[in-house]
Amino acid sequence: MQSRPPRRRERRGRDSSGWIARSLLATALVYDPRLDRARGWRSLIDGTLARERGDLDAAVASLRDASAVLPDNDAVTANLGIALALAGRYDEAVIVIERAMRGDTDVTGEPQIWMALAWAHLRTGRSPKALEACERAEESRATSVDLRILRILALASCRGFVQRDELRNLLRMRARMLPLVLEHIEQLAVSGSRDVARQLVRGLPDSIQTRALQVIVRSAMAGDNLEAAHWAIRE
Repeated sequence: MQSRPPRRRERRGRDSSGWIARSLLATALVYDPRLDRARGWRSLIDGTLARERGDLDAAVASLRDASAVLPDNDAVTANLGIALALAGRYDEAVIVIERAMRGDTDVTGEPQIWMALAWAHLRTGRSPKALEACERAEESRATSVDLRILRILALASCRGFVQRDELRNLLRMRARMLPLVLEHIEQLAVSGSRDVARQLVRGLPDSIQTRALQVIVRSAMAGDNLEAAHWAIRE
């Protein structure tokens, strides 16, 4: 019997559990479009996949739909809050995440939820609230390297003290957090907290400090924050 040629692999991601689950839900909706809960779960999957590919507007829209259909599902609400924080809608993110945490389902064991909450507070100038979120995360045993980095940023903004060695070591473990740290440094420079911003720069790995300042200069100039740009150039 002649063997069949091997099938070509589908595009990466298409064979993930998310795509499979979405396909099954879509099939169920064909047979009964009144299956509201199935529609809600499909929207949740759509939102999660959109967030993974970086389409944050689509993620927020899909997760809003999911939350409307499944308003009592705290995990759906928490996912919406995370997407809102990633999309820069910080005030709304705080409201949605806190609502999820007050729900009947305990979602406080997920570090990503606390990270989104802490970052939303930090970006809106509420550093004490950001530090409180990091401490609440520790109490809930929701720990991660990313949260430890955020705690250092919040502590620096609240008390003017930077744990340089710890920040440097953590960034070596989580290089992907560097853009977020640079964004916060620029925010501090814009707001006038330049001594703290300087300490944070010196807490970066030595090999990237100059490059990091160059990135801040370009970002500040693009945002017409000329004083912050001049500060970074002097540094």
